[in-house]
Amino acid sequence: MYKTDARNIALYEEVVECVEILSELKVNEQHLLSTTSQPETLLDTERRQTSKNRSLTNISDSLFDFFKCLTEICLKLLTDEKLN
Repeated sequence: MYKTDARNIALYEEVVECVEILSELKVNEQHLLSTTSQPETLLDTERRQTSKNRSLTNISDSLFDFFKCLTEICLKLLTDEKLN
């Protein structure tokens, strides 16, 4: 049923590591309710959740700021690269 060759085992191990990293990055929703400086983002996350599996992950304000900054840097580099 499942292939157990070296490539698939390596892929599985990489995915497990990614899941572990994501688990460390998420923050409990109740904690965020009392600590966030941007409570409107929690409402937006709640609005976007599916009623069945609640698959969106809550992250801290500082992690959000990090990803926002990273996105801005990447977009600037990509834009500069395409224009030059």
